[in-house]
Amino acid sequence: MNYEHSEIAITKSLFKTGARVSIIQSVLFLIIAFSALGLGIDRFISDGFESMYRANSWLFLLLCGAFILIATLGVAITPAEKKLINKYDSGLAAWGSNLAFFGHMGTIAFFTWWIFFVSLNQDTQTSQVSANMIMPIRWGVMFELFFVGLWVWIIAYIVFKHGILSKGFLVISVLKAISFWLAFAAFIVNSKLFLLLGVGLVAVVFGPLWHAWIAVIFLRYDYDNM
Repeated sequence: MNYEHSEIAITKSLFKTGARVSIIQSVLFLIIAFSALGLGIDRFISDGFESMYRANSWLFLLLCGAFILIATLGVAITPAEKKLINKYDSGLAAWGSNLAFFGHMGTIAFFTWWIFFVSLNQDTQTSQVSANMIMPIRWGVMFELFFVGLWVWIIAYIVFKHGILSKGFLVISVLKAISFWLAFAAFIVNSKLFLLLGVGLVAVVFGPLWHAWIAVIFLRYDYDNM
């Protein structure tokens, strides 16, 4: 009995943290959308990531900072997301959450590197060209869009297979995962139209909506079913 009470207390704390973090992430998605659109989709496609710093340094740093923060919070929320589905498929939940951790940590490392780079190499043209080749934006967004997108697919699969949570959350999860991969594909094929569509769907619609929805799930979780 004491063990059960302890387990419930730990889960409540985990889900309360997850709800708070998720709400903050909803806002950060909108900040990313504002920064990306303000910097211009054309520069994402043609001019290299560093060119956006020269175009608007504070928007560039805001974008990088928002990515770093949303990924850091992603590390914090992943254990709560895993807890929601762990009892239904612990193996897949563990594998998928590790992918999410990898994606978030890669995002943090990538955008932190760019902040240091632009701060230390503002006037070196050769370094700027090399940096765009070595650390292109498409590989930076791969960590968050592809690997975390795969984690969302796994959550959606377990929700569907076991009929848990709600059909609405299942639909939003699938749409979020599709939008993540659509945005990633847009970077790979250098499509301005797909990139605009992907960024809009990820950062303005399904990213914030999914995190708001899962925050409600965390807050209203039925602990009697543990």
